[in-house]
Amino acid sequence: MAEKKYTGVRWVSETQKWWSERGYYDDIPDQAPAILESERLAPSWRRVCKSLLRNDYWCKGLGFTQHKTEAYNKYLKLKKEQRLNSNIKI
Repeated sequence: MAEKKYTGVRWVSETQKWWSERGYYDDIPDQAPAILESERLAPSWRRVCKSLLRNDYWCKGLGFTQHKTEAYNKYLKLKKEQRLNSNIKI
């Protein structure tokens, strides 16, 4: 089965779900105070629109990040072992 890819619509629904669990039960406001928005303490449709207009695939402006794959974790483990074996200190 193919892995589900996140699209802009799915990120928006995830954002709505996340904020509804944190007290915004009815709806996300169009705007929030600029200070709260900049610190990502309050949701707003303005931030959602900015993220979509920037073609921000991972929606980092909404607080999401790219998931680290298992291959990356294996790579880090391999590099750590190489450092230990070669006695290089970082």
